[in-house]
Amino acid sequence: MGVLVEVVNESIWRHAELSAVNDGRVAVAYHELDAAADRVASSFDQLWHQINREGSVLGSGRTPRVAIYASNSVDYVIIYIGLLRSGAVPFLVDPSFGEYELNFISSSCSVDVFLHDRSLPVAEGKSTSHFFNRFHATSILEAAPGRKQRFELLPETEVCRFSSGSTGAPSCIEYSGDAVHRAALAWCEGTRMSTAERLLCFAGLFNGLSFNTSLLPSFLTGSELWLSSGLPTAGRVARYLKAARPTRLTAFPPLYESLLLWEESLPGLENLRVSLSSAAPLSTEVAQDLFSRHGIKIHNYYGIAETGPLTFDPSPSAEGGVGYPLPGVSIKTSDTGRGPGEIRVRSSSMGSRYLNFPGELEQKIDSSGYFMSGDEGIIRNGSLFFTGKLGKGINIAGRKIDPTEVSNILSEFGVAQSFIFAAEQEGRDPDLAAVFTSPEKVDTNALRKHCLTRLSQYKVPQILVQVDEIPKSQLGKPRLRLMQDLVAKKTGGRR
Repeated sequence: MGVLVEVVNESIWRHAELSAVNDGRVAVAYHELDAAADRVASSFDQLWHQINREGSVLGSGRTPRVAIYASNSVDYVIIYIGLLRSGAVPFLVDPSFGEYELNFISSSCSVDVFLHDRSLPVAEGKSTSHFFNRFHATSILEAAPGRKQRFELLPETEVCRFSSGSTGAPSCIEYSGDAVHRAALAWCEGTRMSTAERLLCFAGLFNGLSFNTSLLPSFLTGSELWLSSGLPTAGRVARYLKAARPTRLTAFPPLYESLLLWEESLPGLENLRVSLSSAAPLSTEVAQDLFSRHGIKIHNYYGIAETGPLTFDPSPSAEGGVGYPLPGVSIKTSDTGRGPGEIRVRSSSMGSRYLNFPGELEQKIDSSGYFMSGDEGIIRNGSLFFTGKLGKGINIAGRKIDPTEVSNILSEFGVAQSFIFAAEQEGRDPDLAAVFTSPEKVDTNALRKHCLTRLSQYKVPQILVQVDEIPKSQLGKPRLRLMQDLVAKKTGGRR
């Protein structure tokens, strides 16, 4: 029996009569969650035997690799726990991933089964789907075209999640049960999470923001976890606040920005103690406006997929730091006294490795065991201040985008060269822009449609500008300022 099964089981039994999970449509107590997860474990065991009898998967007796491709719901949590009890390894997949990402995950990670609440755009090796606990279950043929070498999971791996990584495709991070448990314990201790709280979470469970701060921590403390899916409009957020009356709110910056559009007094805030924001730091102006208008005090958080939760700010200030290290976390910056430097972190909840890119994660860890984040920051009086990204990563509204991945998809359409960047837009989030060259005149509408069939929507450039040559400096580096001017001209002067 794995570590997570023991921890979750003990927590469920200890809090049996308390409310466990609510998605606005369905609510279950811990004892009901327990029974439902048992049914899922039994049903999956039967399904796994059936799949093997049908020959969809070769090598019966091996640990099933099961990707959950779905939005937040009570069923998601039930299936996650049921899979752990059955001995399967859940792979938590972003439900916005498109055909390109899903085919890559299927082949490079040797996923055996997808459990999904929507159409599954996997082209290669799809076998007959089964109906499973309100989800569809689609098994993947082992001998499907495009299947790569099957990399074996580490013996201690109990769950996998994905990072955009530096490879141009989703990197699959293996986590031991101990690492996931330690992350939750550090969060509960570092944020002084008490028993029987009410957590309202607008982040997807596949994401570290909710996975590390809401899912297992709610079980450990016997709290009630409220989950939302769909677009977090101001009206939707207000309805959930009124229903949940949370003590903790977890969301990305765009949600908090949308609350400034709400002119009336927001309901359900009388018990709110922690409003957690992550991914991209929320501007100090927005944070101040939220506090003055609605009394919401934003607590910034910093975490990395590969390392787990890292910081929390118990007393947010106007300076805008992302907080102090959580228990078991050590942070340093590679500055030389001249200003910000690369953030390097070491934690007790680090992922083990990238399953589908052997050796890549190890290369990001220095000789002292610190993960080189690619983020830039500075430490003042023990608090971490995030100052930007190093290298080629793009972060728009909390969504991380690898320009290499986008460029690869553009090249499929005949684009010769491309430069992908975030184009600033006055008064709102940046747009993703691509300046590109091609031997022929390109129909940008057709190019965008091609991207939409291959990428998640947030990775598709909103602005496409064809040029004869990518502007470069005398050193051969792309000239971002000139390309920003091209985009501003394309968009009528907005930048």
